[in-house]
Amino acid sequence: MGATSNIGGMGALILDNHPRIPVDQQTRVEAARDLDNSWMLEAGAGTGKTSVLVARIISIIRAGRARLGELAAITFTENAAADLKARIREGIEKCLAGFPDPLTASAWGYDLKPVERDRLRLALDDVDQAPISTIHSFASGILRERPAEAGLDPEFTI
Repeated sequence: MGATSNIGGMGALILDNHPRIPVDQQTRVEAARDLDNSWMLEAGAGTGKTSVLVARIISIIRAGRARLGELAAITFTENAAADLKARIREGIEKCLAGFPDPLTASAWGYDLKPVERDRLRLALDDVDQAPISTIHSFASGILRERPAEAGLDPEFTI
């Protein structure tokens, strides 16, 4: 079972003196926290897809569903991959430091259980080696692991 949402397509609400709250805020939180379903986020540039993805990755790690090195985060450009890696690192650091969750403004790290804190510390150590890359780099890595099965010369180049 999965869900589809058009993130960022509806604008934002301004409530009193609070920061802008997107009208699809509940969907963003669900996409980050609902780990029992697959989600596809569709939206234009600068609408918050990466923030939701970072929050979802942190939720997966906290819940013990996977270690960071067991997840694949794939982008289209090297710059986007580097940005995603940096934002994942920053998100984990902020969670461990008790900063507010950027999606819900609730205290992200204050309620960390010791096992969640341990999982996040391990993830922080694994960020540089995590499979966060472009689709080309990811596919190339798989082919390099199994060149014979793919019918390729082990020294192939792209």
